[in-house]
Amino acid sequence: MVREQFINGCDVGRSLRELAKIHPKIDFDQLDECWWHEGEMGHCGTSVESRGTLHERANKFAAFLKHERVHSTSIFMHGNFFRALTGSQPESYDVI
Repeated sequence: MVREQFINGCDVGRSLRELAKIHPKIDFDQLDECWWHEGEMGHCGTSVESRGTLHERANKFAAFLKHERVHSTSIFMHGNFFRALTGSQPESYDVI
């Protein structure tokens, strides 16, 4: 559920086979083969995830965390998903 909002063609993910080859110690079994958004085609010939769909996905993730009683974890996410989940805009910073 925690993935980039699909807006542009560059937001298409890598296949599970490619991911497993690059990261052999990570278990990708929980992902569908197409783990990015699939839906109505946009002007670039790729599927575009609407803001409403993004918010639904963020709400499902929040419900999952509450249901599973997750109190402490690390989650890495893109800015649009962070904003949909929290209602806040992440601050930009430089990594040194």
